[in-house]
Amino acid sequence: MFSFYNSRMRKQTFTPGDGPFKFRTKLLGVPGYRGAAVRPPFDVPTIFGTKARVPIRGTVNGFKFRTSLCNMGGGHFFVVNKAMREGAKVEAGDVADIMIERDREERVVKVPPYIAKVIAADKKAKATWDSLSFTHKQEWVRAIEEAKREETKKSRMEKMMAAMKAGKRVGF
Repeated sequence: MFSFYNSRMRKQTFTPGDGPFKFRTKLLGVPGYRGAAVRPPFDVPTIFGTKARVPIRGTVNGFKFRTSLCNMGGGHFFVVNKAMREGAKVEAGDVADIMIERDREERVVKVPPYIAKVIAADKKAKATWDSLSFTHKQEWVRAIEEAKREETKKSRMEKMMAAMKAGKRVGF
């Protein structure tokens, strides 16, 4: 067991493992930016046993989410995106009840049939697609799906296929 102090200087004890870990903390923010983040009140490598990215799931004020704890040089944190902030009714600077646990479920991207069909039509593109991480697949699908105009969607599909055929993960 390891003891840490939360933002209100209350001692909390966390046992290494997958969790769940519950704590109350102030959401971090940057002036002039609406985004928010949470830095757990414990040393992530000590508790989760890795310095790498840790997939997690949990709640912010009861609102469920799936994301990852990432280390960007100053310790691990996770971003509280717009959907999470709206669902939990919080903004940067607010105090929130957090529950997190390691997420060991495989992450699967729902690929729209029209995209899957185009990818499947080319062996090299399919092989590259199958080798991509969840995040890279998700970003490709999001970029295509969020296009407002049909010509933009078509252009992004063409860029994706060119990248897949060339064995590249990214192409924008």
